[in-house]
Amino acid sequence: MLAFSFGFLILPAVALMYLYFANTTAVEQDKSWVEWTIVLLCVGSQMIFLPSILDGPFQNLAPSYLTFEGAPYVWPVIIFLVSFIISRIGQDQEWTILQRTSYQLGLNLGILIFLLGPYIL
Repeated sequence: MLAFSFGFLILPAVALMYLYFANTTAVEQDKSWVEWTIVLLCVGSQMIFLPSILDGPFQNLAPSYLTFEGAPYVWPVIIFLVSFIISRIGQDQEWTILQRTSYQLGLNLGILIFLLGPYIL
């Protein structure tokens, strides 16, 4: 699951690199839309790729609360909300966009790994 989780970071990483090169002032001025764009791209990539990951043996091994119809779309949203709340409570107000985004995405992927990882093997 750890290897799969790095796949969820490809789209946000490409977008962040693009923003660093194309719109440096937005990143330097800590515009909130930059942070939301990166985080929502990660959640979107989870919604795109989780259905293929959660297919096959996962359906037989995982408990029913992880395998209901629409779970690949509901779990990323729930995990995003939980990681958003935790990141807002735990973050320092002096952090940059990169630090805040990395913290929230790290929490998001950590929760995803511990929730779904044992059943992917």
